[in-house]
Amino acid sequence: MMSRLSISILVSASIACSMLFVSCGTSRSSNATVYKTTPAGTRGSRPDKKTFDIPASLAPQSHALLTEAKRWIGTPYRYGGEDRNGVDCSGLVLNVYRSALQLKLPRNSAAQADFCKPLSKAMLMPGDLIFFDTAGGGGKKISHVGIYVGDGMMIHSSSSKGVIVSDINADYFKRTFAGAGYVEKYRDMIASNTPKPSPAQQPSKNSGAVTVEKRNEAAAEEPFTLSPVTSLPTRKVTPAATGTPKTAEPTPEEARKKVLNTLIEQKLDSIFNR
Repeated sequence: MMSRLSISILVSASIACSMLFVSCGTSRSSNATVYKTTPAGTRGSRPDKKTFDIPASLAPQSHALLTEAKRWIGTPYRYGGEDRNGVDCSGLVLNVYRSALQLKLPRNSAAQADFCKPLSKAMLMPGDLIFFDTAGGGGKKISHVGIYVGDGMMIHSSSSKGVIVSDINADYFKRTFAGAGYVEKYRDMIASNTPKPSPAQQPSKNSGAVTVEKRNEAAAEEPFTLSPVTSLPTRKVTPAATGTPKTAEPTPEEARKKVLNTLIEQKLDSIFNR
């Protein structure tokens, strides 16, 4: 028959074992199975940190997202929690995106994975999400999520340490890695703020052709010449011997008209003088 001391030891051991299976999980149901996320003694990685750097070169949206995430560091873990008194992994992601960018994401990590556009780990940029199968299902059941902050690190809510910054290439996270993804609206926000080339940098549509301004400049440099007009009739001017003003010689047409006028006058005179 077991002593009271033995029974007490067994009960304590059972409680300790049950505490190991706590995580953000994929459901808020009290009957859901939950899993541990960050075991003690993770090998082959940089140690967990309580802070991270935010490069000034990041897009405004990324800067806002990481700044908000940084405010949550040190918050204790609480399954189903969504505030500073306690938060789980998917609750952290939900709050950061909502507070920083007014973007609404699903509540649990599996739904967040479905919500994201998939991408490889090598293509992660700050603000993207990274998912893990901490249930040991070979990457088939997503039960944990973190926000990538750059330099191979992520911020997440660990069941044993609360909100911390961890190395995504740690042995444990390499083994449980289930995929990565980005929130499409977040990437669209970044793309819309990409600086466009100035008019001076944009290639001309008539590349290689002389522009109007250049043509005008070239024309201004050319000497201006006036070709003589040869199609108009000219009159020869002969100077008078006595120094009187120069008179122009009548044209053949004018001479012909003058002769006709003279003949007509003579004819009229002969008629009226009869």
